[in-house]
Amino acid sequence: MDNNRFIFIDGYIDDKPPGGGRPRGFCGALLLLICVLVFSVVLIARYVALRSPEPEPQPTETNAVTDGGAVPGSRPVPYSNNGVNSRTGFEIAEPGMEELSYPDIYSAVLPSTLAVYASSEGRTLSISTAIAVNRDGVAITCYHNLAGADYIEIVTSAGIVVPAELGAYDEVSDIALMLYDAARVPGIKPAVFGQSPKVGSRLLLLGNPIDATLTLTEGLLSALRNDANVNGHPTNVIMTSANVTDGHSGAPLINLYGQVIGMVNSRLRLSGNPDSNISFAISAETVKPIVDDLLFYGYVPGRPSLGVELDDIQSGFAAFMGMPRGALVTEIIARKILRRSDEFPPQLTEISADTLNVGDIITAVNGVETKSVSAVLAQINNYSAGDTVTLSVWRKNSEIQLEVILTEQS
Repeated sequence: MDNNRFIFIDGYIDDKPPGGGRPRGFCGALLLLICVLVFSVVLIARYVALRSPEPEPQPTETNAVTDGGAVPGSRPVPYSNNGVNSRTGFEIAEPGMEELSYPDIYSAVLPSTLAVYASSEGRTLSISTAIAVNRDGVAITCYHNLAGADYIEIVTSAGIVVPAELGAYDEVSDIALMLYDAARVPGIKPAVFGQSPKVGSRLLLLGNPIDATLTLTEGLLSALRNDANVNGHPTNVIMTSANVTDGHSGAPLINLYGQVIGMVNSRLRLSGNPDSNISFAISAETVKPIVDDLLFYGYVPGRPSLGVELDDIQSGFAAFMGMPRGALVTEIIARKILRRSDEFPPQLTEISADTLNVGDIITAVNGVETKSVSAVLAQINNYSAGDTVTLSVWRKNSEIQLEVILTEQS
C-alpha cells in the first residue's frame, strides 16, 4: 500500500515512491503541460480568427428604378411630402370588359374625387375639384386653381376636411400636384385611369359645383384634338358637352367603365353666349407623363425656354408708340441649360444670357411672324433645350437678328 501513497503538493499529484526512482508524477505533469499548451494555441487561433476582418461584400447588379422617368443606372430622388415617398404615379388601364351603371360609376369614382378650397389672407380664391392618384397623399388638379393661395384644404366625399399644400406644378399644361396627409383620410382611393373612347361616346363628370357636394353630370365626347393651344403648348384635349361650372375645374372626366380619361381644365366662353356648354379636359394620356415628371423631378424637364418673361403688346398701344406688335421682354430670368448625362439629378449649366434685353420686342422666330406671347411660345415649343433659334427683335426703333440658345424650362 505504501507504493501507492499519493502526496498532493500545490494541486499537483506527486506519486514519487519511497526510496527514490523516477517520479511517477513527472509524466502526468508533462501531459498536463502539453494540454495547457494545446488549449492556449486553440484560444489564440480563435482570437486571431475573430479579429480578422471579414471580406468586403461584393456588389450585386440590380435594376435601377426607372418609373417616373429616372435615368437608367441612377439613384432616384423621390418628390416627397414630409418625408413620405410620393413618387408613385398612375398607369393607364385597359378598357373594362363591361359597361357599368351610372350609380356604380358614381360609387367607384367618388372615393377618388376631392372638393378643393383655396384661399389667400382669408379670402376665397377658388372652389375646385381634384383627383387622387396614389395612396401617399398626392392628388392632381389644375394649377390655376391653386396659384397664389396661402391656404388649401380638401373635403372628401365622407365630409372629412384636411389641409393640403401645393406641390410641384407645370404652368404650361396647367397641372399641379396637391399634397395631403393620407393617414388622416384613409377612405381616399387612387383613381383608375383609362384611355379616351371614340367621339360620340357618353361620358360622365364628377365634380364640386357647389358647397363640397360632389355631383354627377352626363355629356358626350364631342371631339378629340391633339393640337389645342394651352399656354402656347400643343396639348391633347377632350371636348365634351358635359355641363361644367367653375367648381368642376380639375374634375375627373369618366368613361362608362368607371375609368378617369381626363381632367377638366376649361370651358368655352363665347361672346354673347355665356352659357356655352362646350368644355375641355386634358386627356389622361397627356396627364400621365407630366405627373410622372413632377413627382420625380419636381418640374417637366426638356421644355425649351428663351430664359425671359414676356408680355403681350396691345395693338392700339403699339400703333400709338410706333412699334410693331409682338412679345415684349419684361424680365431676364435664370439662363440655364440641362447638361445631358447619366448622372442623377441632371445638372443645369449656366450659359450666356445677354442676347436679349428688357424692352426688346420679339416679332418672329426663325422667320415665322409672332404677334403675341402665345405665338412665340408655340414656335419655341417646336424645338428642344439646347437648340439655337434666330429671333427678329425690335430694339431702339430698329429690327435686329439674334441667335439665342434655348434653355431648360424649370
